[in-house]
Amino acid sequence: MSQAILIINGPNLNLLGTREPQIYGSTTLADVETAAKQQAADLGVTMHTFQSNHEGAIIDRIHEARGNCQYIIINAGAYTHTSVGVRDALSGVAIPFVEVHITSAQTTASNGLPKAEVPILKDLTIDNITDNVNLINGQCPDPRLKYVLERLTQHLHDFARETRLSHEEWMTGLQFLTKVGQTCTEVRQEFILLSDIFGLSLLVDSIDHPKPPPSTEGTVLGPFHSHEAQPAPNGSLISHDPAGEPCLVLCTLSNTAGTPLAGVKIDIWETDSHGFYDVQYPGRDGPDQRAVMQSDEQGVFWFKAIVPVPYPIPHDGPVGQLLMKLRRHWFRPAHVHFMFEKEGYDHLITALYLRNDPYETSDAVFGVKESLLIDLGTVSAEQAQRYGVPEGSKLISYDFVLVGKAESDGLREANARAAMEKLGLGKMRMWRGLPVPDVD
Repeated sequence: MSQAILIINGPNLNLLGTREPQIYGSTTLADVETAAKQQAADLGVTMHTFQSNHEGAIIDRIHEARGNCQYIIINAGAYTHTSVGVRDALSGVAIPFVEVHITSAQTTASNGLPKAEVPILKDLTIDNITDNVNLINGQCPDPRLKYVLERLTQHLHDFARETRLSHEEWMTGLQFLTKVGQTCTEVRQEFILLSDIFGLSLLVDSIDHPKPPPSTEGTVLGPFHSHEAQPAPNGSLISHDPAGEPCLVLCTLSNTAGTPLAGVKIDIWETDSHGFYDVQYPGRDGPDQRAVMQSDEQGVFWFKAIVPVPYPIPHDGPVGQLLMKLRRHWFRPAHVHFMFEKEGYDHLITALYLRNDPYETSDAVFGVKESLLIDLGTVSAEQAQRYGVPEGSKLISYDFVLVGKAESDGLREANARAAMEKLGLGKMRMWRGLPVPDVD
């Protein structure tokens, strides 16, 4: 018994050859059917053809194929996008089928613009809503955005299913995020603070900017970095707080081979002696406790500041209220922020923390790392004369090491591949240095 194949063509395909030939060509449907039957005959296969502009007729013909055909080839035309009935009929008869199109299903609009296949977003349930959201979002041409949104949707929906999220809890969460957004200003980033207290900021920095030994480790940016700081020469006084304890900060910059790095842009910021950043004061005259410098030919940069103090992160907003509900404190250990930029080197956001601070092991934003802990020193007589500060005053010294961008990017990609394999996420490829599904 020879095998039989049924070819079904849907609405408007009877107009082939005359309908928009610039898109569909000049070949008629009769030409297509004749060629298909001839090829089938050459292979010893029986070929049946059918075309209709009516959904019910197509469904009936699919039903009639049971027991008579071993395979179905279908071009459902416009019903590809809209017909649940045709899809259900194909599933119901359990005959293997192949869906085909004369043009890409993405470019069927008469103006040549992309026209994406839209799933039937109807009668969605707990069990199928996630797949359908991912299906419609999957029209995105950017593979990384598509992948990020697919994973975000999956995890968000799984979170709701796992916790059996109530409507009241959902609304409370939305209202909380609304308040976080309303609290943000140009000088206060409540969303960064929220990311900080969940450990997300540190996690993202660790993933995106891996620092192999002996390079300096990164840490959180925090919500109070600003772009108001003015360029300042080495030796500048960056804090004008009369209550602060004077401190000389003396640092070097090198690469992982130990070569001094000149011309590195260094962004520096710290609080005043009361634990507040300049931007937290209404009516302030301008930036203070912050500066932008460059390392000299020996890779050295130095400045006069004050001894950092522990301080509370802002707790008068929604993030502070959340910490209170969680019975967590809102203090950070004493530290000074640094940000380094130089072409050819990986961006570094870091900080130096005073050892034995009361909050050293309970930082509200999880920023402390052993390699970033320092002991306060004292200025020697030689240093006092050289840098123009009183002998015996406080001293912070540190040797920062930057890693080359190519090395950091290579490590990031290797770490990504290892993580994908460990998570069992299937076949992946790298796209602009970031993982995306490898779809043929």
